[in-house]
Amino acid sequence: MEKQYKVGDEIEFYCRACRLNLDGNVYGLKDEKVDMVMCRTCFKPMRYQPPVDMAARRDDKVKKLMRALERKKREDAGDPVVVRKGSRRIVTEQRQDEATPGPLAPTEEPSPQDRWRTLTADADARRAKVWRPADTYKPGDFLLHKKWGMGYIETVADEGLLVLFREGPVPLFRSEEGTK
Repeated sequence: MEKQYKVGDEIEFYCRACRLNLDGNVYGLKDEKVDMVMCRTCFKPMRYQPPVDMAARRDDKVKKLMRALERKKREDAGDPVVVRKGSRRIVTEQRQDEATPGPLAPTEEPSPQDRWRTLTADADARRAKVWRPADTYKPGDFLLHKKWGMGYIETVADEGLLVLFREGPVPLFRSEEGTK
């Protein structure tokens, strides 16, 4: 025999917003059965869903993650890729140049990240200037930006600067606080 609930009674349910089994209050009834509940944690009203087995749910997520990791390993090894579309399995062959890239040719110019690491290896962040659009800067100065971090000023122009940050070169304009 199922317990008869009234509006305001406490009930255990699965909160889709919190993604947990929680206690809530009965918020609405339909044909004398619980239809709506209000979570006592996030205070959101939602349709009643009985508590779920969290251990089984976690195991399902772990299995899904492991399948994705195995698929990624097969893709990296150059094996054919199996894609599921509904109940159909589609096997696609990877092109040789996509599956296994050849040895990288030596580049003449280092990447921006490598240049940044080299330039900032001996830099002292306490001596770097904090970015303010009104201040004056010269090439070779170090700059601290609230979004991009520490950077090396490469070029200076009337309208702004080109600064090398860890992520790469970023133009900073004097008319605004920086690129968005």
